[in-house]
Amino acid sequence: MSNFNLSAFSDAVANVAAAAAPALASFATHHHRTASAFHWHDGFFVTAEEAVEAGEEIELTLASGETVKAELVGRDPSTGVALLKPASAAAGLPQLPQAAAVRPGHVAIALGSSDGTALAVFGSVGEVGPAWRSMRGGTIDRRINLAINTGGRFEGGPVLDAKGGLIGMLLFGPRRRVLVMPYETIERAVATLREKGHVARGYLGAGLHPIRNGDTHGAW
Repeated sequence: MSNFNLSAFSDAVANVAAAAAPALASFATHHHRTASAFHWHDGFFVTAEEAVEAGEEIELTLASGETVKAELVGRDPSTGVALLKPASAAAGLPQLPQAAAVRPGHVAIALGSSDGTALAVFGSVGEVGPAWRSMRGGTIDRRINLAINTGGRFEGGPVLDAKGGLIGMLLFGPRRRVLVMPYETIERAVATLREKGHVARGYLGAGLHPIRNGDTHGAW
């Protein structure tokens, strides 16, 4: 531990963030706050589903400071993934590579954007667990929780490992707990959203219909 170079570690974290910064974007949400997005590939961006509304006009501010209108291609509430397609994205946007498997204690770097300015915080992976199902019926490939303290502007931004690999997208769970939507889940959702614009989910339910028989009222 005596050989640990804090300055070198600090520079390494900053360098990882700087290398990924050109892939970032931000936009104003319907809640009048700022959320982040990042380039997935082929000119498409992903962001947090909760940050967008169907039919609203979205303007992405790219890392260059350029503002472009973006179409909401689709959204999947069950995984928290939304897919955006800018009308004219800048050429040469980087595609973040998939991270290797992470373990509790690994360094995690959360990135965000605000009006073209890159944001970055680091912490650690707090929990890695098996696949789970969201409250809206989506299958999430891994449970990844982060020991990171961050603000709302990071929502929808990428979470990277120490080598700059993409672990997944930052979302907020119950009580604003920071969690990650894993790379594999995003990849699966994006493929369906590009093709269909939504992810179909089966459901069971019951409906009530009023009935009237003379003075008797009820439902069936």
